[in-house]
Amino acid sequence: MSSFQKLSGGTLRCLSMTSRPSLILALLKLCICLLLAESSSKCFIRDDKAYCGQKNLYTVPVLPPDITYLDLTLNYISEIHEKSFYGLEALQILKIQQQEGRLVLRNNAFSGLSNLALLDLAYNEDLQVDPGAFNGLSNLQVLNLTECKLNGSILSGDYLRPLVSLEQLSLPGNKIPKIRPASFFVNMSKLHIVDISRTWMNSFCEEDLFHFQGKHFTLLKLHDIKMTDMTPYWSGWNKCGNPFRNMSMTVLDLSKNSFSVDVAVLFFKAIRGTKIHTLILNHSGSMGKGVWYNNLKDPDQNTFMDLSESARYRLDLSNGRIFALRNSVFRHMPDLEKI
Repeated sequence: MSSFQKLSGGTLRCLSMTSRPSLILALLKLCICLLLAESSSKCFIRDDKAYCGQKNLYTVPVLPPDITYLDLTLNYISEIHEKSFYGLEALQILKIQQQEGRLVLRNNAFSGLSNLALLDLAYNEDLQVDPGAFNGLSNLQVLNLTECKLNGSILSGDYLRPLVSLEQLSLPGNKIPKIRPASFFVNMSKLHIVDISRTWMNSFCEEDLFHFQGKHFTLLKLHDIKMTDMTPYWSGWNKCGNPFRNMSMTVLDLSKNSFSVDVAVLFFKAIRGTKIHTLILNHSGSMGKGVWYNNLKDPDQNTFMDLSESARYRLDLSNGRIFALRNSVFRHMPDLEKI
């Protein structure tokens, strides 16, 4: 198909229509380049890294397709959906910390990001996560959900099911009253670091952590989880069982919990036989009588008796109220290397 252009003297010149698609394609490329330039100008880009924190962004910007690192911290992004990261399939590290206002993760929010290894969503208060938000993240190794006001369903529901390669899960500062991982955690063979600190639990027992059985944790962090029911007078000690049955830990962090000597004796009896390389009980304000609390006890030679088959090499009791260590207080722990 052709068109004609009239020249001087009445001569007509034939113009091929094939030139028009080329023009349209060139204009399209120009528009894309202008969009990239406009979006990228809001971010600092170095090599394959895009730093877009605190740029007053309301949506994920258009970026070069070779970006592997993207930081979107402290913006105004309210929703992540399946088209949000279109064209950014090379992403390996993604940080979306602390958005102003509520952040909603829609189903398939990270569609196409099969190369993503680290996802940091920390400090997004009232984070809303749709059930299929993490679909497609089959290679994700690290997930940080610190202080997002999530409840126990983040563990007991199906939200994390797609994360078959997960190695590290951080959930401190949420509202998780019970540690009850769903059955699919049994198949998360690579998971070895779990942090569920700074929450309010009445207790945690063998049936709660059942689907963690069979795992070796390099770090299981249960710092400051209150354990309000687990007093010396709690009627549930006998039926609670061993919360760490069939597990082992390089480091078990139970710091800043109310471990009086009497509670410690009952708890150590419950977890007897669990292999723990390092046990952290620092900032246990109820262990030891200190200078002023004569109604509380310092540890004696029977306090750590049931750790003889458990905590092997290191025991951290620092920043507590222990006034004096009696003779032979650690006699049941002959392999202890550091206190």
